[in-house]
Amino acid sequence: MYSNKMKMWHAHYPEGIPGNIDYPHKPMKHYLTESARDFPQRTCMIYHDKEISFAEANEKACRLADSLQQIECTKRKRVLIILANCPEYFYAVQACYKIGAIFVPVNPRYTEREIGFIVNDSQSEFIIVHEKTLSKILNLSKEPCFGSKKIIVISDEHINYTQGMNIYEYNTLLENGKTDEPAVEVRSEDPATLQYTGATTGFPKGCVLSNFNMEAAALTWYYWYTHPINEPLRIINPAPIYHVFGLLVSVNLISLCAGTIILIDDFSAPNILRNIRLHSPNALYTVPATIGCFASSSGIQYTKEDMASIKVVAAGGANLADEVLKQFEQRTGLKCITGYGMSESAGSISGQPLSGPIKQGSVGYPLPDFDIKIMHLKNRYEEAPINEVGEIVLSGPQIMSGYWNNPIETANALVDGWLYTGDIGKLDETGCLFILDRKKDMIICNGFNIYPKEIDEVLYTHPAIVDACTIGIPDINKGEKIKSFVVLQPNHSVTEQEIMDFCRVYLTAYKIPHHIEFISKLPLTSVGKISRRELREMELEKINEVTS
Repeated sequence: MYSNKMKMWHAHYPEGIPGNIDYPHKPMKHYLTESARDFPQRTCMIYHDKEISFAEANEKACRLADSLQQIECTKRKRVLIILANCPEYFYAVQACYKIGAIFVPVNPRYTEREIGFIVNDSQSEFIIVHEKTLSKILNLSKEPCFGSKKIIVISDEHINYTQGMNIYEYNTLLENGKTDEPAVEVRSEDPATLQYTGATTGFPKGCVLSNFNMEAAALTWYYWYTHPINEPLRIINPAPIYHVFGLLVSVNLISLCAGTIILIDDFSAPNILRNIRLHSPNALYTVPATIGCFASSSGIQYTKEDMASIKVVAAGGANLADEVLKQFEQRTGLKCITGYGMSESAGSISGQPLSGPIKQGSVGYPLPDFDIKIMHLKNRYEEAPINEVGEIVLSGPQIMSGYWNNPIETANALVDGWLYTGDIGKLDETGCLFILDRKKDMIICNGFNIYPKEIDEVLYTHPAIVDACTIGIPDINKGEKIKSFVVLQPNHSVTEQEIMDFCRVYLTAYKIPHHIEFISKLPLTSVGKISRRELREMELEKINEVTS
């Protein structure tokens, strides 16, 4: 499925990083079991300052797995997990690994409509949910298409529910479950999860990721992002487990290398800082929003000594402006590397090297066992030359087998073993990857292809601007016009024209924004990405109001 041929980017890997990995091909359930066997008293999780050992974590996962089997949850049955970060999330994922069930992570902040779509699309028969979100499920249960689901509710108190419904108390199931490892044969190639895409347009799609995809992603991350840490990993990861990044780091990586995850459910900068000071992580794997908070001079107050335990900082999940990275390094004394990944690849695809030079604006080199090509935008089957912009396509051991029950989208995305990402970028002569934008985010103005990220990078360098996002808005003459939304630093003032004049110094004429809108804050997705979709929807609403 993937090539062990020497690639041009392998020559630029840090010392000790292999171009190809010898994968054990173990199903994911073995990694927690082995860590609990070899390091029973080592701390697996710290949650709300309470330490949970590997022995305890594995025992609870076994108990839950046994109880799931008792209520007829068997191999390949889908289990919807609708939880915020908590130890129960960790146990639920591991329990599914142990019995070969397919877990389906869902954002608990989703609306009933969004949850209902995933319930129906995944054909899930089991739902694990916190009592705070139970009302959404009970409302959905009134729909004829909901069917007979078995609902497991996490609650601090006894639950009152409608008689006759298949509702189970999580704590009761845990108490009644056996501690033996379930005797279920799970193979490396068996599906492990349906990781639904973020649905930036249309309905989300369920990426079918196998045990091997999970294993490959965790091992690749381990080789690339941990080699300077000569001690057991102790990670803080301000990302939700329902996101592929949070799942990779907070569950799979920890189990694989017997590390410790400082699990947090409050991703505010003060809480992250408090946990860093109190629990001394040696790795901060996070999203750009966190880096932005720690970079801002108007944000939280701390010293470099507060961050002294951290040896590696890596950010992924969205674009991170070079100016923000510079400010972060100045304030913390830490180097932050960035990477590129997606749900369809079970996590990371490329990463900047932890040692050696970093090319400004890049997302680093393809990680071990990945192969990447750039295809012409006008002919998706013709490879573009070095340094030419096109669509990024890739292959490797982490790539999904397809979209769940969606053969049309699968055929469009997977062609001859290559995943067409919909992202626009280029490879330079060393194999370093540069992301320009999402294909759908590209602005076409007067026939010119314009990449919003390039404009945003310039806006971030303006001393009065703390945040920026550019979109295309419909225009009857030009096709699209360029509009930038900017958030100003506190106590700073600047006019629309002054910003346009500033851009004119750094951008060619057709890339200058036609409109600037000042906004108090930019809308974010649930994982801290700036939501261009929401900004575009806001603009369309304004247009509709004017024309109606």
